[in-house]
Amino acid sequence: MGANGREKQAFDLLIEETVAMYHCFKTMVEDTHTGSALSTNELGVLLCLSNGPQTIPQIVKRSPFSRQYVQKVVQQLKDKAFIQRLENPKHKRSFLIKLTEDGENQMNQVRQEGYHTLERMRNNVNIEQVFELAYSLRNFRKNLERIKE
Repeated sequence: MGANGREKQAFDLLIEETVAMYHCFKTMVEDTHTGSALSTNELGVLLCLSNGPQTIPQIVKRSPFSRQYVQKVVQQLKDKAFIQRLENPKHKRSFLIKLTEDGENQMNQVRQEGYHTLERMRNNVNIEQVFELAYSLRNFRKNLERIKE
């Protein structure tokens, strides 16, 4: 198999494992007490906001969804009192979206339940390999985002 065939094989495997991992994480979160109260998309927005306040366009950039859909999810989270809108000093028409205390608590609970799951895998998973995998996936995603622009 030539280099081009090997590249295609690697890409196919990456897609296959990424989709499988997404569904595995989705099921894991939905099976937790805390995660069952959130859709996967709501959890994704909360996760984005756990790094600090962001605008809708910033959230959209990190998601595969349209601005209108992200606004819908943000409204759902606002209705659940997990986020709040703040005035954006850099832009009059674009609000900042921030986690509320309840939203932070929700994310902390989801993480704690996830850490418990990871703890159960301790003997089968090398934590340094997890870091290496996460950094490799981040690098790959950033390269995909660059060519998308």
